[in-house]
Amino acid sequence: MPFATYAITLEAATDLIQQLALSPFHTHIEPSRYAGYLFDDLRSATAFRLRFDAERLAYDDEEHFLMFALADQEIEPWLRSCGGEFERVEFVAVQFASDGDRAQFEAML
Repeated sequence: MPFATYAITLEAATDLIQQLALSPFHTHIEPSRYAGYLFDDLRSATAFRLRFDAERLAYDDEEHFLMFALADQEIEPWLRSCGGEFERVEFVAVQFASDGDRAQFEAML
């Protein structure tokens, strides 16, 4: 069964699954164990990467840095203490019944 992680909310993923009328018995959605954060400066993104062993994801805007790491309760308090600007990005994991279902879902994104 195909499986993928997407940078969308749980509600948005559920809405797409319902719009496509994919089987609720064969399509499973759950919050990802990863947390994503969007930074507008390299310094904050680099500090985040070093502190939480984060990775950078491809993002359409080269002046912003989309980073992800394993979700940790320490992340947001630490980011606030650093004073940098960030935006939390929710990720969901979706398991599909088939590659065709996955393709339909991704076409709607």
